[in-house]
Amino acid sequence: LLSQELEQANNKLNWYSEKLKEYINLQTNIDSLILQNKQLENDLQLEQQNNKLNLERINQNEEKILQLQQDIVQLHSNKNHQEQQTDNNNDDVDDDLNRLLSEERQRCDALAADNDSMFHLLEETRSQNLQIENNLREKFQDDIQNKDKQIEQLTSQINSLQDQFQKQINLQKNEQETFDEQINNLREEIQTKQKQIDMEKNEHEKHINHLNEETNHLISQINNLQQFKDEQLAKQIEEEENHFKEFHVREMLERQIIELNEDLQTIESEKNELNNQIDELKEQLQLKDRQIQTAENLMTTPGSPAALSSSPDTRARSPSPQTFEHLLELEAQILRYEQQFRELNSVYDRFVTILPIEISSSDNNQISLSDRFLNLFEQWSTYVDTLSITQQELESLKQLLIEKQDDLEKLQFDLDLTTTKLIELQQQQPSSFTNENKSLHHKEEENEDEIEHIFELHQFPQRAPSRQSIISSTPGEKQQLIAQNELLSSLLAEKDRELISLQQAEKTREDLIKNLETLRINLQQMELDKEIKQVELNDIRNVLDEKLRENSSLKKEKMNFIEKLSELERERQEQQSIFQTSHRQSSQDEEKSSTPTTPIEKDKPDFEEVHTQDEYEKLRSEYDQLVEFSKRQHDESLSYYNEYTRILSLYNELNTKYSQLQIDNESVQSLIQQKNEAYLQCQNELNNYQSLLYHEKKKSEEIELLRSTLIERDNKLQQLIDNETKLLVKQSELERDIKLLDQNNFELRSTEQSYIEQLQQMNVEQIQLELKNSTNERNSAILARKQLENDIELNRQKFLHYDERERKLTNEIERLRTHLLKMEESYTIDLIAAEDREKSLRNQIAQLDDTNHAQNELIQQLNTSGEQSKQALATELGTLKYEYSKLEAFNANINNQLQYQMKCSQNLQNVLEQFKRELDMDKIISRLEPKMIGCAHK
Repeated sequence: LLSQELEQANNKLNWYSEKLKEYINLQTNIDSLILQNKQLENDLQLEQQNNKLNLERINQNEEKILQLQQDIVQLHSNKNHQEQQTDNNNDDVDDDLNRLLSEERQRCDALAADNDSMFHLLEETRSQNLQIENNLREKFQDDIQNKDKQIEQLTSQINSLQDQFQKQINLQKNEQETFDEQINNLREEIQTKQKQIDMEKNEHEKHINHLNEETNHLISQINNLQQFKDEQLAKQIEEEENHFKEFHVREMLERQIIELNEDLQTIESEKNELNNQIDELKEQLQLKDRQIQTAENLMTTPGSPAALSSSPDTRARSPSPQTFEHLLELEAQILRYEQQFRELNSVYDRFVTILPIEISSSDNNQISLSDRFLNLFEQWSTYVDTLSITQQELESLKQLLIEKQDDLEKLQFDLDLTTTKLIELQQQQPSSFTNENKSLHHKEEENEDEIEHIFELHQFPQRAPSRQSIISSTPGEKQQLIAQNELLSSLLAEKDRELISLQQAEKTREDLIKNLETLRINLQQMELDKEIKQVELNDIRNVLDEKLRENSSLKKEKMNFIEKLSELERERQEQQSIFQTSHRQSSQDEEKSSTPTTPIEKDKPDFEEVHTQDEYEKLRSEYDQLVEFSKRQHDESLSYYNEYTRILSLYNELNTKYSQLQIDNESVQSLIQQKNEAYLQCQNELNNYQSLLYHEKKKSEEIELLRSTLIERDNKLQQLIDNETKLLVKQSELERDIKLLDQNNFELRSTEQSYIEQLQQMNVEQIQLELKNSTNERNSAILARKQLENDIELNRQKFLHYDERERKLTNEIERLRTHLLKMEESYTIDLIAAEDREKSLRNQIAQLDDTNHAQNELIQQLNTSGEQSKQALATELGTLKYEYSKLEAFNANINNQLQYQMKCSQNLQNVLEQFKRELDMDKIISRLEPKMIGCAHK
């Protein structure tokens, strides 16, 4: 029966597992459909963003076209202005300008045609984009409708499955009611256990009291340690302050000692010098005394001349006032040195008083002062060394105190935990005692509810063992359990590794964010460089405008010079005509007058003609120079214009590059935002995963508790089984005894028959006696048999009772097994969901890695393009600066030439004024000559 019930339960479990698999497959399909829907929505958003970007680009192109049209209009206006200027200048320039205007008009027409084509293309692209958007919307709407239908079908299937599950749950409830009846049989065992629980409670109370005593003892120890710590800290602070003061005093004393040693050395050197000088003076005094004695001896001897001769020597050898002054100075120095020596002795005494008694106890009165100071310095160094050693010991004590503080904190933490546990136990104890005072029936119901609640809460990762496995717990099954536990631990280790890898990915993301910030900074620097370059271009434009203005002013001056030259030529022609008329008149006058003329008067007109021709040639050469200079300026203005157009093209290219960089930056920022969102999602999932791991750990702990309870139940079952086996053995022995009694009864009957046959032959009296004896024996045997039968019935009842108990236990085990299987299925479902989440997280991480690689490649490309653009801009700036320097040099040359031309023009004006004056003088002379000639003729 048990095997059949187990097979039925296994079949039911298989059916439940198949239904659960179908339900899981449906959920996965729904999740996949939801993901596909989300992907389609994301694709729609991306396409909309692309369309928006295309429209923005189209608008930008339109703006650029409008700007080009405005530039064309400005060029037309500039060209018209230039045409007006060129009409005023020369016909040659007009032809060139007309040619240029025709070329530029052709270009403008081409640009207008290009603009028209661009407008047509833009309209076509807009229409295509609208068609594509409409088609995509229709497709997405159809897909969404189909998927909605599929979702509705799946929801209907899910509802049907839920109905089936509810029916199954109702069946399970009915089965649970049957199990409840079986649990009532376990209540008897629970009553027996309650007594054990009471005993354990008493022991627990004793243990709690012991723990309270320990806690009080620990608290007293902690208070003592805190007091000791406070005292040590106070002592340590005082010692540190004293040490700090001593350290400062030590530094001051060391400095003073060093200075005193230096002073002592100088004093000793000076003392040695003074001693040497004193020795020299003593020797001189001794010599003088000797000379005086020799002189006195000579004076005492007869002979005055010798005395007279020795008198000057004695005068010379007598001590002079300078020696007395020197001696006085020496005595003053000796007094000073003595005062310094006393001061040093006082300083030494002060230092000795500062030092401790053990060090300063030595008597050094007989030693010299320098040796004393050396000894003091050595003592001071030893004192400093001892202080350093004490400081190290204090630091070691500090470390020990810190370690003790940590230990105290740990003990306090443990005490807090124990106190909380004790409080909880104390709170639980009154509730347990109140529950004990209630009725037994109420107790049994509460225990049943608690058991069911525990079994519903705890989820077992393993299958509950069957009855046979419980009876015979082989070591192979234990090894399987150990292997499963190891697998669970390996899974947890893998999860921890994955968490570490995700943390590393987070670090890489932070590094990427830092790189992106550096890129933003570089882009900002690029923008600043661009603004600086734009300012420089504006400066160059202003310079070019000034140069053009100067060129126009020079052209005006050139025209003025040309007009002046034409006027001068006219005046020269008029003068020539005047000279010719005057020459004719003079020739006529000469023919009339036969008087000879002087050679000076003949050479005068020739000289004047030569002078005018030279001046004309000079003016002609200057005119040619001015024409060449104007041509040069025209060529230079054209070159300036070409350079200006080239600079404008470069500026437009830079603008396009900057716009592209801005677009790339916006795309990178959008990618960064997407990445941040994905990272936040991953982080949330990681938090969920960590919470799941935490719950799984709790569940594993609860599972271990339930395993311990199951092991206890298994042990009890084994005891019951052992008792059952013993009863079976007793039953078998009793059956053997019954068989033996039956055999004896059969033998007795056979003996009875044989004895009756014998008695028939014997006397009746003897037969009756023997019959009485046999009946008595038979009655005693019947009584013994009845007693044996009663014992057998009692044993049978006990056996039936044990069978019923065994059945109840087997039913409870089956219920537990079903419950465990359910929990295992739910746990397996959770594991599968966790694995799916892990796979999705891994896929997301792989996608993030791909996006990171793509972003790194984009960043590298942007860096390379930025560096290339920087290099190109740097080269262009170098060329522009070089050209700007050239322009400045050329401008300086032009200014110099203009100054030179101004000087030349001033010189020409002066020459013209002189020439006019000479012409006026010539006119006056020509007018006066005929009068003079007429007067001479008269």
